[in-house]
Amino acid sequence: MLGHLRCLFMPHRPDNRRVKKCGEGHYYGYCETCGARIRRLRRNEWKRAWRWPRDFAPTGTDRQG
Repeated sequence: MLGHLRCLFMPHRPDNRRVKKCGEGHYYGYCETCGARIRRLRRNEWKRAWRWPRDFAPTGTDRQG
């Protein structure tokens, strides 16, 4: 609960072990705090990824599923 509130007012933090570069050249991963799927816009700037790339195969289990 607290992690979700933190990510509403502050930027997401990626779980670096689960970030991968996708075929279209973007980085995708999961937020370390709230577990949301996120996409890197610029260095140190991550936003929630509403569309998920097909070629992204995360390591470990999917927290959203």
